[in-house]
Amino acid sequence: MARSMWLSIIVLAAVTSESRAPIFLTIVDPVDDSALVGAVSGQKPVKEFAAEIEAFEKTLLANDEEKIEKLLGKPAPKPENGYAMPIAQQRHFIISGLLLREDKSHTDYYSIGDFAGIEISYGASGTSRQFAVLYFKVDNHFPRLQKVEDDKTEEPKKKPAVIRTHRIDEEHWDQLKEGMNLENITKIFSVPAGDYAPGTDYLTRSWGWKRGSNGPVSKTLEWRSEKGRVVVDFDENGNFVTSEFYHPGRDPVTNVAERLKWDRHKFAKVKKYIEAGHPFFFATSEPFPAGTWILIIVFFAWLPFSIVMMRKTGKIRWLVLILGLLLLLMGITVAISEFQLGYSYRQSEHIFEMRPFWYNTYWKRLVTTAIEALLISTGMLIVGALMVEAFKKPKKEREGCQLE
Repeated sequence: MARSMWLSIIVLAAVTSESRAPIFLTIVDPVDDSALVGAVSGQKPVKEFAAEIEAFEKTLLANDEEKIEKLLGKPAPKPENGYAMPIAQQRHFIISGLLLREDKSHTDYYSIGDFAGIEISYGASGTSRQFAVLYFKVDNHFPRLQKVEDDKTEEPKKKPAVIRTHRIDEEHWDQLKEGMNLENITKIFSVPAGDYAPGTDYLTRSWGWKRGSNGPVSKTLEWRSEKGRVVVDFDENGNFVTSEFYHPGRDPVTNVAERLKWDRHKFAKVKKYIEAGHPFFFATSEPFPAGTWILIIVFFAWLPFSIVMMRKTGKIRWLVLILGLLLLLMGITVAISEFQLGYSYRQSEHIFEMRPFWYNTYWKRLVTTAIEALLISTGMLIVGALMVEAFKKPKKEREGCQLE
């Protein structure tokens, strides 16, 4: 079964004699036109959905094979037809070409209910997870990605006028290198960042991508011309971080919006299916908010202080009790919302989109858990009142002994 899975993969770069070169893989789309999928891949809604799918697969692949089987069940034969990849599914992968003496690489397909499935590739060790590919079952409402007729009768646009001499083109963009800064890049294009061919349309899918450094992005500048659009990211020191080049042109008119709606509906069903048995599976990557640690420290520091103050006069005892219960309410609310979901170093910038619907944001979860915390704090209030009465009783007994 594992060998047959690779029939759907085109090997673009073979392994060298030392079996160490990376292997570039492209998954062949079983349903949609790959050219159309690629043409719409740069559109913002598609890129946003792609980020969600990537975060989903990253969270899933963080588990070992045994845990994956607990989540999805045992591997099953992959259906030969009737399943389509979401248009935002990544189709190109780079895997290690390093082969071990005993190659245990394999690919398993896991059914997700009767409406989806996911294919996971394991590396040469047999346990390392390399990548995953999601599939949705085609139904009667499936909108295959296709070109649609453009009913708009627009007058042909005039050719954009070049307003300044420049060198903003593919050839000069290719000269961008690591270590360059804004001044160097401005010299290459011979003009500052700006639009030098207003009205030019550009494809949303980038033609090329470059990396300059690994620093955080502080600002982004663009150079536009009739020959192309260049987007460059810079760090806070003005050094080149990354850049993309876009060719002039117009994206094909497709039913991409309709298809995204169908894909998202199926994707939501997949997450709901997994959450049914593992409610907090997609929320294990959220780190503590910055203020949480301060609240926890104050909460635990207050406990010994409150015990001492409870031995003071009656008014102070009641004040300490009220403050303690308020702090307890806040602490329990935060603790439930954080510890109940778990904590891991695996982080994702799209984690909020992967959480269950009842926990879309941190503050919404606080509102939900406030109800639970209120019940707990009510019990603590009763216990606290009994403690106050317990402190009062010995005092009255002592006063009675002195009178005698």
